[in-house]
Order: sequence, then C-alpha cells, then structure tokens
Amino acid sequence: MQTCIGTEQGIMDSSFEKFKRNEAILIATNAMCSGFESEYQDAEAARRDELALIDALYALVKERQGGKADVTADDSYTQD
Repeated sequence: MQTCIGTEQGIMDSSFEKFKRNEAILIATNAMCSGFESEYQDAEAARRDELALIDALYALVKERQGGKADVTADDSYTQD
C-alpha cells in the first residue's frame, strides 16, 4: 500500500510542477502578446501619420503645379 501511496504522491508532485511551469508559460505568453499588440498599434499609428504626410505633400505639389502634379508616371496615387 505504501508503494501505491508513494507512486500517487510522485504523480501529484509531478503534476503540480507541470501546472506551475505551464502557468508561468501562460503568463509570459500573455505578456508577449500584449507587447506585440502594443507594437502593432504603434506601427499602425505611424503608418497612418506617414500616409497623411504623403497626402499633404501630394496636395502641396499638385497645388504648386496648378493642379497638374506629375509626381507619378500615371498620376494614380491612391491611399489604401
């Protein structure tokens, strides 16, 4: 009977350690995903700012060229 109890205690200890290890991995993963989300949002904001700057520059060039900005080969600049 003591052998059975010892085996069961070993299984319980192993399970507890695995649970603690997995919990630490989950916490680290959540932190990493949060960091990636923040980084993505920052990059998207920077992209929107860059596109706004390009639009402003394009409008300025077009205005200075009398409405005929030839900044591209086919004048088909579009913002996606």
